[in-house]
Amino acid sequence: MVSRFLKSDAAIFAGLGLVLFFTCIFLRPLMPIDETRYMGVAWEMWLKKGWFDPLTMNFEPYSHKPPLLFWLINISWGIFGVSRWAGLVPVMLMTFANIYLVGILYKKLFPQSDAARVRWVMFGNFVFFFYGTLMMFDMGLCALVQTALICLLNFARNGRWRWMIAMGLVLGFGVLMKGPVAYLYAIFPVLFGPKWTQGSISNGRWYGGFLIAFAVSVVPVLAWLIPVLSEADHQFAFWLVWNQTAGRVTGNFSSAHVRHFYFYLLLIPLLFLPWAFFPAFWRGIKSFPQNSGTRFLFFWFVPTFIAFCMISGKQAHYLVPLMPAVAMFIAERFSTNVSISCLRRVGILMTAVFLLAHMVAAQTTFPRYDLKPVVDVVEPFKGKDIAYVSNYHGELGFLARMEHGIDDVNMTDIHAWFKKHPDGVAMIRYKDPEEVKDFNVLLVDRYRGRFLGVVTADSKN
Repeated sequence: MVSRFLKSDAAIFAGLGLVLFFTCIFLRPLMPIDETRYMGVAWEMWLKKGWFDPLTMNFEPYSHKPPLLFWLINISWGIFGVSRWAGLVPVMLMTFANIYLVGILYKKLFPQSDAARVRWVMFGNFVFFFYGTLMMFDMGLCALVQTALICLLNFARNGRWRWMIAMGLVLGFGVLMKGPVAYLYAIFPVLFGPKWTQGSISNGRWYGGFLIAFAVSVVPVLAWLIPVLSEADHQFAFWLVWNQTAGRVTGNFSSAHVRHFYFYLLLIPLLFLPWAFFPAFWRGIKSFPQNSGTRFLFFWFVPTFIAFCMISGKQAHYLVPLMPAVAMFIAERFSTNVSISCLRRVGILMTAVFLLAHMVAAQTTFPRYDLKPVVDVVEPFKGKDIAYVSNYHGELGFLARMEHGIDDVNMTDIHAWFKKHPDGVAMIRYKDPEEVKDFNVLLVDRYRGRFLGVVTADSKN
């Protein structure tokens, strides 16, 4: 049995997953500002030991994200101890859960096809490699969306309510992973159910089942939200419950990432790389079978994609949970033209490219994002007052294991800050060395296209 496993795709995926994991740990720093911020929020949750307390970043209320990823990181830290690698473990597990789940979803939609085919297509996808190892929410949400849709397909097959109850619970955890946007990734296969199920279940039972799922999905959300809101002020509640969703949809939110409606149209080719370079892909496009599986993919991907184009707030990684739909579409195009062994070789090659790219970046690009030298200099000042100039995003919270907040100060106010905190230290992002000439500079480092200086008050001034 052991020898059979070692020869299986599962063993190969496990080995390649370890390569990705150790590549990130040893060659790539924790990337600001997203990875450092999310690890900082998880660190402050660890310090408070309060899973149902309001989230904080820099020890101030943080209403931008729900708690599931931070819970998972804290569980991993509870098992392995607090470290960067232990924080990455749940992310990698969620990433590779998608490989397993896409095979299940594929077999339910295309029973005559080989699940190994779509798993290798998904693994070899450019987007999978780019986002699969980042400390972000999207791969976890992708796994939950796939699980919810598997429950939906089971309900379409046998009409049993238990599958809609299960779907509701999974969607609830999706909301806890990234917010109400989780519903958007799963709603259109439900709304257009009669189009792809061909009336296998009555409309009343179908839509009634979804109402049950929606009602159940609220339960895990309220289990977290009620105790959080009981501890938070009204402003925090407003930002958490309303503005984080409506504000991103309308763009009326400082972090909404407002972009033109065609933003995703420019990015969609990336979802098909490297497979779009295969002539077999384009040959397969010409023969597009009309069956319930392809109709499901159409009513999942196309309306969801259009909906995201219409929403004002846009980020490239918002498309990640749609990656399984693309992988299944590609796998069907390859079903008669490309062997699984060929797909497997591409996946291994992509892993080698990922490793090589990180080896090169570790000597060129990554040092500009590595905050460890700054942490080493700031470490002796952890018991004193610390300022950041300006627009602090929690970059040092986890890396420096901060146990108190850092003052976010404008450049025009830093001199006044030092008068109040003469023994303190400040980190200043600047372009011109003249900006720090009045301070005692302890360290200057390249950081995100500028200089980052660690300075203290100059005793001469």
